[in-house]
Formats: sequence, structure tokens, C-alpha cells
Amino acid sequence: MVGVPAAAGLVVGALRQAALRADRATVRAVKAEAALAEAGQRIAAHAAYASEVAQQHRMLHDTVLSTLDAVARGAVDTGDPVVRRRLAADADHLRGLIASAGSAVGMRLVGELTTVIRELAPTGLRVHLRVTDVPPDVPPAVVRALTGAVREALNNVIRHSGTSTALVTVAGPAAGTDDPDPARLRVTVADRGRGFDPDRIRPGLGLSRSVRARIGEAGGEVLVDSGAGQGTTVEMSWPPGAWTSAAG
Repeated sequence: MVGVPAAAGLVVGALRQAALRADRATVRAVKAEAALAEAGQRIAAHAAYASEVAQQHRMLHDTVLSTLDAVARGAVDTGDPVVRRRLAADADHLRGLIASAGSAVGMRLVGELTTVIRELAPTGLRVHLRVTDVPPDVPPAVVRALTGAVREALNNVIRHSGTSTALVTVAGPAAGTDDPDPARLRVTVADRGRGFDPDRIRPGLGLSRSVRARIGEAGGEVLVDSGAGQGTTVEMSWPPGAWTSAAG
């Protein structure tokens, strides 16, 4: 009878050791799985970045290099206002790519917005583009909404502002910001044209349907600030977590 408790103790001790080994094995397996998932995410992010770089190289070939080649051969008149606006758009494109070189999404936004600006160049509108600190996780649906909304906002500048210059800025929260709840993405289209009095003139259908509706469907918000003789600013913003349902 004396040996029974001793044997039982040995069995319990062995079971505890086995449980500890199993726990350690489980922890190692979980860590290995997490490391594998992280490696997969890094590979996917690198592949997306490489794909975007290749796309931007093709765009540069078809736009900036094509324009420079035409200028070098004397095939275009550099005094032509349309050519000058396209050259300016190409310069903004290059500056934007340099500023967003570490972000595939930033480069994609620069490319999409530069395409819009070049397409509007024949109308006489000169658009300055500034892109900084673009978040790396902007869904394609938000990029599409942003591109369409900026296009319509610029069309409104052409139709109603009475000015030939506009400024488009695209920015995420700057690193080290003290703002406790910064917008994840903020986009503005501003002009110094004739503006309007919001108390007397309601924004047109283009702004309501093509800007507010697009941005709202992608989880964002739109604020219009204008005054008679003070120009107009259309601000589009996405608060933290706003685009979790907009991916796709």
C-alpha cells in the first residue's frame, strides 16, 4: 500500500511534464503560424508594390517620356498653353511619385489623379497636385470613389469658378501627429474663384450626386466651404475605421 501513492505521484508528475511539453509545443506552433502569416503578408505587400511600380513605369513611358520625346524632337510647340499644362501635370506626377515612393496606394492615387488632370488640360484648367503621407491600406473602392469625386469637383471649377487654377491635395495623418483622432485620408479640391453664398445658392447636382454620393458610399464625408468672392473648397475625409466595409 505504501508504494501506491508513490506510483500515483510519479504518474501525476509524468502527466504534468507531458502537459508542459504539449503547452510549449502549442506555443511554438502558434508563433510559427504567426511568423508564417506575417511573412505571407510581407510577400503580398511586396508583390503589390512591385506591380504598382511596373504600372507607373508604363504610365511614365506613355505620358512623361512621350511628352519629353516630342519636345526634344520639336514635334510640339512648347508655347502652346495645352502643352504647357500637360508638362506641368507631368511634373506634378513625378513629384507625387517621389513623395509616395514607399506606398503602392500612394503611387496608384498619383497615377489616377494625374490621368484626370491631363484629361482636363485641354479645357484650360491648371491643376496643382500635392500628395503626402497616404495610408498604405486604402481599399480600391475608396481610390475609385476619390478619383471620380475629384474629377467632378474639378469639372465644377471649370463650369462655375471663373478661374483657371485649382489645387488638389491628398494626405493621410502625418507621422507623430498630436491629433488623437486624425482622418485616415483627407482630400481637398480648392479654387480662388468667384465662389457662392451657401445661404442663397445650393450646390449643384454634380456635387451632390457625383461627389457626396461617391464619397458617402465609400465611407467618407464631404464638407463644402465657400463664400461669394472667396473661392470654394471641397474637403473629402475618411475618419479612422471608415473604409473597413469599402474593400473591393
